[in-house]
Amino acid sequence: MTADRMQFALVVEREPHHYVGYVPDLIWCMFRGRTAEDARQATIEGLESYLNGLIEDGDPLPEPLASVSEVEATLPGFYGPAGLARFKVVVEQAPGNFSAFSPDLPGCVSVGDTVDETLTMMREAIELHLESMAEDLEELPPKASYVGMAEVGLSRPAPVEAASG
Repeated sequence: MTADRMQFALVVEREPHHYVGYVPDLIWCMFRGRTAEDARQATIEGLESYLNGLIEDGDPLPEPLASVSEVEATLPGFYGPAGLARFKVVVEQAPGNFSAFSPDLPGCVSVGDTVDETLTMMREAIELHLESMAEDLEELPPKASYVGMAEVGLSRPAPVEAASG
């Protein structure tokens, strides 16, 4: 067997009694854990198991389309001294465009024709979202425990060498 690697975007969020990790490209790929690290590790292991099962069955592997970026946005004065804050953003490729969301700001999304346009639109969406929250005197939600790219290992059968004669 030879091992290859693939990278998928992975998000871990806090739920009331546990943490949950998920892969935006495979939204059903969701695993819980007592800690953020437990949920992250369980999600990686579950994803590896699923992908290696596809390989064993001879099925095609899904193409990872989501990526993780960071957007810097201006915080309204309601949240303290005016300044910049960084928000992790998941960018997903869709047929014909790109979409983005921030796990740290539920409901804050954006769409664009390119990744750069989507990230620019997402920064504007985040700033508008924060202004609206400040007007409603809403506290900032807790940041997601983990937003990043996770590398998973794949086990592939070694190529069969032809006998020379």
